[in-house]
Amino acid sequence: MKKQTTICTLKKKTVSTRRAKGQGTVWQERNGKWRGQISIGLNSDGSAKRRSFTGATQEDVQRKMNDFIQLFNVSAAMPDPVCSDIKKPVKKNHITVAQIVHRWLWDYKRIEICAKTCEWYMDLIHNMIESHIGGLALYRVNPMVVQNLINRLILVDGYAVRTVRGVRSVLVQSFAFACQLGLMQTNPAAEIKMPKVRKRTKKDDKKVIPHDVCVKVLQAAQDDPMMRVTVTTLLFSGLRIGELLALRWGDIDFENKIITVDEAVVRRPIYNEQGDKIALKSEIADPKTDSSYRAVRMPLQVAEALQNWKKHLREECYGGWRVKENSFVFANKRTKKPYTYTGFRSIYYHFLERNGLRQYGLNLHSYRHTYATMLMEAGTNPKVVQNQLGHASINTTLGIYTHMTELLSETASTALETAYQSMKV
Repeated sequence: MKKQTTICTLKKKTVSTRRAKGQGTVWQERNGKWRGQISIGLNSDGSAKRRSFTGATQEDVQRKMNDFIQLFNVSAAMPDPVCSDIKKPVKKNHITVAQIVHRWLWDYKRIEICAKTCEWYMDLIHNMIESHIGGLALYRVNPMVVQNLINRLILVDGYAVRTVRGVRSVLVQSFAFACQLGLMQTNPAAEIKMPKVRKRTKKDDKKVIPHDVCVKVLQAAQDDPMMRVTVTTLLFSGLRIGELLALRWGDIDFENKIITVDEAVVRRPIYNEQGDKIALKSEIADPKTDSSYRAVRMPLQVAEALQNWKKHLREECYGGWRVKENSFVFANKRTKKPYTYTGFRSIYYHFLERNGLRQYGLNLHSYRHTYATMLMEAGTNPKVVQNQLGHASINTTLGIYTHMTELLSETASTALETAYQSMKV
């Protein structure tokens, strides 16, 4: 097969490698990392739709790309819309809801969503869809069947509205997939309504760490080099814990005080042939969404904490491998790989236990909420907060921190009153 060289003028690309046509392009960036890209079709506007991959070495990226290409090609080559655990095609009128939602997720949807979202979808399918309507043949599913399911999940079973919206989203997309395959004439979930229920009282305040507790945690961390840099960085940068664990020294620009986020440690679920989750595998992957690729401004206290941690590692280890540009900031001494989420969380909880702080319910994500709240309270533009957090939509930022939007509304009202007073004659 004739090979071609893809030439690109992106700023960070320095080395381009040749791969066979249709196999994508791999290049090395200036910070030493490797990145690859594959075209997987076209967007609705006609532009190319691409999937990106990152890794510490060229081999890591090529392996990820080859795995993806194999999955993508196998999915495209399977015309029979049946669940993966069925060995032979079945008649169209025998295909069930469970089969089509599984096929939609495994062969169509999971190539464009993160592992966490895929895991959530699987839980929704197992716990709410399969147990109620999974055995129904597609031809027996009508809008009333779907509406009754949605009503029951909220009004009878008491599931949260957000959870049931996830169920509706899965069904809408799965049935649209069935329509594309010619298995259904219309989408029975397209016009489903969510029952009106009294909104639950938001518990965002419990996610935000009170000022006095922040002081206690920071004080306790002064004698623990790892926890000092961990708590300080999470509290004053807003990084997700997976983004923190995947951080390399080359991602930190001390001169300009910028942290570049382009990788994350994720827990990828492992499923057996029946679709049951049997394990969680920790690995380096792309960030949660495209918006998660970002440059985060770090305040002075974060820069100092990271510099002190780097100095500590340089003095502690032999050979200096822990402070090289491509080394992980939080690397396991034995494996030289980043800590797993479970392992790091265990270290963190031991720290809380030793210092009598477990009573405050401080999970590692609490610092991200607290960071956002501090920015909002300081009057930071919500759009800036969104960019710092890496949210895909401003609605996510405002939706999570509802109590802060109420505070901003009060501030706006006060400002208008002040303006009016200045205009009185």
